[in-house]
Amino acid sequence: MTNSSTQKSKTLLLVQYAILTALVIVLQLLSNVLSFGAVQFSLSLIPLVIGAFLVGPFCSAYLGFVLGIVNLISSFQNPVLTYLFNSSPVLYVLTCVGKTVLAGLAAGWIYRALREKNEWVAVLLASAAAPIVNTGTFFVMMAAFFQKAIAESCGLDPSANVIVFVITAFITFNFFIELGLNVILAPAFKAILKAVRSQRKHSARMISITKSRRGTAGFFTVRMETDSKNWRMIYGSGR
Repeated sequence: MTNSSTQKSKTLLLVQYAILTALVIVLQLLSNVLSFGAVQFSLSLIPLVIGAFLVGPFCSAYLGFVLGIVNLISSFQNPVLTYLFNSSPVLYVLTCVGKTVLAGLAAGWIYRALREKNEWVAVLLASAAAPIVNTGTFFVMMAAFFQKAIAESCGLDPSANVIVFVITAFITFNFFIELGLNVILAPAFKAILKAVRSQRKHSARMISITKSRRGTAGFFTVRMETDSKNWRMIYGSGR
């Protein structure tokens, strides 16, 4: 690969990272607006899945980190989540950032492992893995470390089952909405991936043809110059 091709590949990669990062931030801010009570229409996991398809697990994990930071900042608008942060800041930050990073890694690893066998299956499972891992990690952290803080912040009765409350109040609707959106949009993800790959193959083919034509033109030029010299030598010796 030439230096020019390497530079173009690096530039394309940076552009993809920049666009997907902006998309994560915009969609998460939009999700904060598209909420009705406890129900939130979150689209912010979609760029993680697209990053997993286009670039790989490292990209989707990076996008998960960005999403986690945005989630962390926006969560301070919620008094219950602010109370959880005050009860254990380190664990709360790890929960916010860790769940989305793991979601991105899961989507990237699943797609990479299955794409050669069946790309449709890889797309669907990777799309579903992101919300499942994201919500699953959140639930485990809440159940393991924040039960007391949740009960205090929400004014629950001491005899109440905090785990059931977490499932019904924090998870149920949001999880199924995220899962449904990701799985429904999986064909669109695949179409994007197919279009990008087709464009890359077309560009590579055009570069190859251009180089081939240049090489052929160079060959004929040398051949013509050689033949001309031979002709002059033959013509001169005949005289």
